[in-house]
Formats: sequence, C-alpha cells, structure tokens
Amino acid sequence: RSALLLSDPPMNVVPGRIAEAALHLGNHDPTAIPKHLQLLPEGPYLFGVRPNHVRTARRTASDIEIRTRVGLAEISGSETSIHFEHSGCFWVSRQNGVHPLGVDQPIRVYIEPQRVFAFEPGGTLTAAPEPPSTGGTT
Repeated sequence: RSALLLSDPPMNVVPGRIAEAALHLGNHDPTAIPKHLQLLPEGPYLFGVRPNHVRTARRTASDIEIRTRVGLAEISGSETSIHFEHSGCFWVSRQNGVHPLGVDQPIRVYIEPQRVFAFEPGGTLTAAPEPPSTGGTT
C-alpha cells in the first residue's frame, strides 16, 4: 500500500486480472504473464507501474504498447512528466529530457511486463518485480 501512496509522482495503477494464462492490464489486449507473476492465482488484481518505467520508446519485443493521448506534458528542468489516461485511470510517464507535447496529441507508451507490480484489489502487495541489477539502468 505504501508504494501506492508514497511515490512521487504516484505509482500508476490500473485494475486488471490474470485469466486464461494471460495478463490483462485494464482493457488492454492480453499479454504473456511475466515470470514474477506466474505463481499468482487467476483473479482480479490492481497492477502498478512506476512512472519512470512507462516509456515513450519500445525497449523489448515483449513491451506492452498503450496507445493514448496526452492529457498534459509538464517540463521541469531536464525531465518531462507526460499525463495520460489508460483504461479510465490517470497515469504519468516520467521521461528524461525535454519533450514538448501538445494536449490531446496521440502518443504510444510502453511498459516492460517484468516491471509490473501486482496488488490485491484492497491494495496489499502480492508480487513485485525483481530489483534491477546494480550494473544496469532502471
């Protein structure tokens, strides 16, 4: 629950489920269940992704692509926070660099499935991603 409340900006959360051997994030097409979520029983969950793990460029073939529209792009120093809607929930993507984007501009954002947190519908954490290796990027 603290991951949902104490992050700044807050963790992005969307209701979803694990069903039929697939991960369903909101109303997005089903995708393969990442390794760290494979032991969870089928059922409803809240899935969370940190804003710095919602990217504007695909990194891997397994990335989940979300097509959406910019609600607001806030530039602060050398970072841009892109606000958008996904499955009726408001999300934020924090990007390095200055990205001047217009309101209502179409955008694609990408999530690496191995970065997804799973919470029970009441907010209790049930599965978390592996911590990043010390030599890699987050």
